[in-house]
Order: sequence, then C-alpha cells, then structure tokens
Amino acid sequence: MGLGLALLSGSLAAGAAGQEGEGGHKGDVWYKTPVPEIKTPAKPMVGPIDRDAAGRGEISFYQRCALCHLDRMNKDETFKQILGVPMTGILKDASPSREAAVRELIKKGGFRMPGFQYSLNAKQMDELVAYLKTQ
Repeated sequence: MGLGLALLSGSLAAGAAGQEGEGGHKGDVWYKTPVPEIKTPAKPMVGPIDRDAAGRGEISFYQRCALCHLDRMNKDETFKQILGVPMTGILKDASPSREAAVRELIKKGGFRMPGFQYSLNAKQMDELVAYLKTQ
C-alpha cells in the first residue's frame, strides 16, 4: 500500500512538473477522429432493375423492414395503428425525387421507425431500393 501511494504521488508530481514545462509527463493528448460520412448515390438508379440486386434487397427487407411493413401484417386491424405503411407500390414507376425521399427516410428514420444509416451501406441501400421497385 505504501509503495502504491509513493508511485502515485510521484507520478502526480511528474505530471505537475510537466505542465509547467519542466519535463516529465506532459498530460493527455487529444486527437479529433473524423467520422466517415456514409455516402449514398447522388442520383437514383435509372434503367432496368438488376434482379440479383433486388433479390439481395428482398433479404434486407425481410431482415429489417418486414416486421412493420409486410402487407399481411398491415391488413390486421389490431396492428394497423402501430405498424408502418405497406411498401407495395411505393417505388413502382416512382420519380427520381420520390426515390431520393424514400432513400432519405430509410437512412434517417422517422416517427416509430429507426434509421438505417449505420447498418446499411450504399450497396445494400441500392439493393433494398431495387427490391422496393419490384413491389
């Protein structure tokens, strides 16, 4: 116990000396770590839908979205008030601005809906949107 106190008091004295510019411990060094920005495509997908991507997007939908947005759950009056709207037709022949709005909602979330900006990367978002376009 006595040795521990001696070491502690010695390190405190060295720290105090370092703050005064006399050598020893100079204190903690803090670094700013930049947080990487998750980038989504600037332009919504245009052209034919990649069926393989849509298949992978369907898996993401069932893993992350189906509990609240599956049609059969929304038909039950018991759950209708607490569940999200069905996704059927939401991006079928949608304008680029509507697709961008849906992407933003998925990313940021909304009332009773979590955002997926940290759990879906850009490729997974594209796949999910490709799937929603097939519904």
